Amino acid sequence: MFRRLDSEVGEAWYCEVTRAGQSTPQKLWMSDVPGFIDRRDYFKTAEISGNSYIAKSRLGRVVFETPLA
Repeated sequence: MFRRLDSEVGEAWYCEVTRAGQSTPQKLWMSDVPGFIDRRDYFKTAEISGNSYIAKSRLGRVVFETPLA
């Protein structure tokens, strides 16, 4: 999970996933682009749960999920 800050996207978050059989990572945007809001509390924690990668807000709500397989 990466946070990008620049004049092109403002603040944007993305996840890079390399799936089986692929040599380059796939970039999955986790928020609208461009974004201009501080989302550090929105994407507070991340974990692998079963076959999914999930990000949770500071309140523990799942705000992003992508399968790993």
